[in-house]
Amino acid sequence: MEDFRRLIVTSLAIYVVTYIVSLLFFPHIYRFIVSSVGATISDVYAFGIGDIIGFYFTAPAVVAILIAFPVISILFYQWVKDALFPQEKSFIVKYAQISALFFLFGVVLSFFLVPRLVDLSAYFGRLLGVTIIYSAREIFNIWLALAVVLGIVFQFPILISLLIRAGIVSKEALRAARLYLYPLFYLVSAVITPGDLLVTDLLLLLIFVVLYEGSIVFSKPRTHAKQRSRR
Repeated sequence: MEDFRRLIVTSLAIYVVTYIVSLLFFPHIYRFIVSSVGATISDVYAFGIGDIIGFYFTAPAVVAILIAFPVISILFYQWVKDALFPQEKSFIVKYAQISALFFLFGVVLSFFLVPRLVDLSAYFGRLLGVTIIYSAREIFNIWLALAVVLGIVFQFPILISLLIRAGIVSKEALRAARLYLYPLFYLVSAVITPGDLLVTDLLLLLIFVVLYEGSIVFSKPRTHAKQRSRR
């Protein structure tokens, strides 16, 4: 328990330091986010004094969570690893590395998708003769939502792979569940995607389907080697 209390205090200290650093560098971080979506700072507006002040102090808190979480996760693993068997250690390390890579890939993909959403909104704005005003908070929220959502969505193959390898579900059962899962995927896509763009929902649904089918194809069920060794 003493080690656990030390872990909590250290994690809080890491987050506070990360938040201060994120706060100091947030202007540069935000300019990078704005430029990545195809806009410029001159195109972005804040609506009210309280809006920009609140945004300036709350947005770095979210950035700090994204930065500090991997470090805190490593500290937590260091705390519990002595209670694990060697096979459990190697298993956790392996899947943690894969999970981190998949999450990072989802975040990187968000920098490609958000500009497409901005271009799409600008296109419809031109059709309607409407001038689009970019909200400082909205641009950040859209990028953050897609980055986190895609990072979580790309954990989907890992989850399915674990279920198949553990023998909890079979590939045949997952294939049979398509009829029920695809509508559920669309509902989830509609709920977690920012805004009300149908294109975003369908795009995320497509990513869900590709990851689901890929997980079924490439996941390996529990091998029979252990069964033979037991015999």
